[in-house]
Amino acid sequence: MEDIPEQQHLLPAAVDYRAKHLPDKLYAALPRGDRLEDGFFDLTYAAFARAIDATAWWLDSVLGTKPQETKFENLMTIPYVGPEDFRYVLFIYAAMKTGRKMMLPFAANTSEGLVSLLELSSSEVVLATACHKHIWTEPLKQKSEIRWIEVPDIDEFVHDRRVQPYKYERTLDEGIDDTHLVLQTSGTTGQPRPIPVKNRFIKHYLQDDEAQSRRASPSQRVAAYVLLTDAYCPALLPLSWAAGISMTVWHPLWTNQVPIMLPVKSVPRPLTADYVKAIAKYGPRGQRNGLFLVPDILRGLARDNEGRE
Repeated sequence: MEDIPEQQHLLPAAVDYRAKHLPDKLYAALPRGDRLEDGFFDLTYAAFARAIDATAWWLDSVLGTKPQETKFENLMTIPYVGPEDFRYVLFIYAAMKTGRKMMLPFAANTSEGLVSLLELSSSEVVLATACHKHIWTEPLKQKSEIRWIEVPDIDEFVHDRRVQPYKYERTLDEGIDDTHLVLQTSGTTGQPRPIPVKNRFIKHYLQDDEAQSRRASPSQRVAAYVLLTDAYCPALLPLSWAAGISMTVWHPLWTNQVPIMLPVKSVPRPLTADYVKAIAKYGPRGQRNGLFLVPDILRGLARDNEGRE
């Protein structure tokens, strides 16, 4: 992010900076409808910043305005489960802007696992879309003091052109040790546990690592960063995974990778090789294009000439 002053390297500040200085720069491609054939539209940094601000104002409207003296060492945790769409990205940024932090549990968690996450994170509310409310039904029977809040349709955030800017003035020095978001352990060896991800990790382990790779000789560069740079990449990994977040939240900022968000209502679950071929046919393409896949789908693509192409 050499184009952005270092003290504005916290993610919301970085987006605001580019929205002001490079408003037409592309951030992501979003679906126009429920099918790949319906096409996609470009989300510029200016439009992305507006969508983040609309989401931030909505969070304040349902959770209350953040206090003047926000305690950044003890930010409110907001668990969210929803469709694999751009709302995950918007909530991560909007939570940071409003002095909160998102927790992104797996939808496949058991009720006991979700209760464990709620308790360990001291959560007071949970967010979900109407179609994912059922995930919280059993856990909230055990945690009746926790409030469920329904999340609006994504269009309410993305297409609001009248939104007022939501100021974010926290500098990198001030916020380097803030919690950026909360992931979870796999839960394969016991109940899942929260994993706080700090801004320091994002800055030094990811952003600085990518910058060092870019300045290195070709033989010393990290292959993943090279492949992602300026590439259009469909978002094929779950957005509650660190890998899914990296492809939609982190890498776009410092590699200029363009995430292609898919029309979630028509995406097959589990994902199939045939659907990935359809993305290549109907999805947007740039001068560089890439895919990050789980091995099973990669094997499926390798079985025929069309998939290999």
